[in-house]
Amino acid sequence: MKPLVTKQLLIVPIAFLGATIGFMLQIPLGILVGSFLFIALSQVGGAGFKPFSRQVKQWIQMLIGGLVGLNLNHDMLDHFISLLFPGLLVSVAHILFACMVGILLNKLFQVDWLTAICGTIPAGMSEIAMVAEDAGADVQTVMLMHLFRVSFIITILPLLVSYLM
Repeated sequence: MKPLVTKQLLIVPIAFLGATIGFMLQIPLGILVGSFLFIALSQVGGAGFKPFSRQVKQWIQMLIGGLVGLNLNHDMLDHFISLLFPGLLVSVAHILFACMVGILLNKLFQVDWLTAICGTIPAGMSEIAMVAEDAGADVQTVMLMHLFRVSFIITILPLLVSYLM
């Protein structure tokens, strides 16, 4: 096995350790945040892991899509139809708001347009990473923006819900 491939395999136990610690500490989204932080700290510490190839990222996305698909069944069709209009309305409103925030980031903080839009648009972190890479945006900045967004939401939303209930 090539040394680079062997080095890349170290990502799995490091991510697993971070995910386990994040889960045990009951951090909101601890599995995601813990694995992200441990890999990021390893990189900053000089691990020098290379980003996965586009093909590997697509295989990982395929696996995630399959796992999500396992949660769907025939009984959900009626529920899907009843939520079609509200879901479209929320999606359009979210995209419009994200574009307005992207414009503000571009004008006030000189974040380039593509990075600002990719950083504010509603999406999961793995999906937006692929979109940002394809669009030519600054992927690291987009990922940090999404990490801040997700961290803020999972920290503040439970407090809001408990306060309003």
